[in-house]
Amino acid sequence: MTNTLLYLLPIISAFTGWLISRLGISLFFKRLQAQQKTLAMQAGSYVAAGFSFDEIAAKLTSKEAIEKILPVAEEHIDHFLRVKLPAAMPMLTMFISDKLVADMKAIFMAELKELFPTIINQYLSNATSAIAIDKIVANRLEAIDINKVKYALRSELNKIAFFGALIGFVTGGIQIFLTRIA
Repeated sequence: MTNTLLYLLPIISAFTGWLISRLGISLFFKRLQAQQKTLAMQAGSYVAAGFSFDEIAAKLTSKEAIEKILPVAEEHIDHFLRVKLPAAMPMLTMFISDKLVADMKAIFMAELKELFPTIINQYLSNATSAIAIDKIVANRLEAIDINKVKYALRSELNKIAFFGALIGFVTGGIQIFLTRIA
């Protein structure tokens, strides 16, 4: 009878390991749910500390970035000079020629090359004070349903529980081995 119980030890240990793993996972998710707001605020602060509008401004005002948006501006200026301006001021149609439009467009484009970095920097400066990255991140993290996360991770959590059972089984086997040699 004692030998039979001794050989059940790995199965009992495996069950115990599985049960402890499951309880640990359950406690982890309950604790996560209870602390979700605090953790979300901490994560928001962390993200905001690492977020730099200066880096974004530097990338957006780089020569390459400005060169990419100039064709769009040029197209709008051309449309403005050829269509909207004559429609708004019909008397100008007598004076507007293709050469005048080309000259005015060249002047406007040169001015926009200088103006765009200033506009972008000013816009981002205003956005920096208006946008609270820490609050946005915190609100998004608070809105996460922990049960959905648990459901999405179920296969990984099952692997952890299986690993707990495996450790329990191995521990039970070692106990049998040590009992037999003693």
